[in-house]
Amino acid sequence: MIEGTGFYFCHIPKTGGDAIKKLCEQLKLPKIKIHDVDDGTKHAYIYREGKDFIMSIRRLPYHALSLYHEMRFQTPDKVPELDCQGVGEWALEGCHAEGLAAVYTNKLANIPDYFVRSETLRSDLAVVLGRYYGLGSERHRIIHEGTTKKTWEYNRDLINYFTKDQIKELYRQAPSWAQLEQQAYGDNLCDH
Repeated sequence: MIEGTGFYFCHIPKTGGDAIKKLCEQLKLPKIKIHDVDDGTKHAYIYREGKDFIMSIRRLPYHALSLYHEMRFQTPDKVPELDCQGVGEWALEGCHAEGLAAVYTNKLANIPDYFVRSETLRSDLAVVLGRYYGLGSERHRIIHEGTTKKTWEYNRDLINYFTKDQIKELYRQAPSWAQLEQQAYGDNLCDH
């Protein structure tokens, strides 16, 4: 979690929070508290009355795909290597997105004021932070060129993992996530 004057930022796991944290550390912004990964508040949701609520998000099927690959890389003995459509079935069996969306928004009682979408993380972050800080050219450079964490290498093309029906079912199982995604992006991938 990151807190600044006028805002607090929560990130749902697998939506770019570590990259945002690294960029914010490099920016050296005044009056900002970046909770340490090891202190148990990395994914904390703590409502702050009177402050803008900022949340990172990504498209639901990409979230499921990222979660699968992280678990696969970190615990290969517990998460089997699956063929293309098997990943979609795995995601449907263990979809945690609805629970995550509900926890991080208090069952949609606290809707984020602003989103940082993982697909446009750097530009969204510049816009959001620009609401609270004078960024200047050096800070814009850091946001757009700064180092973030290493990403897992895997094929990110959804057609290799999910059928259209599986994508629709993911959204059906996660209506809170679908609502947040609708607000952040203007639609859901199952609308395409």
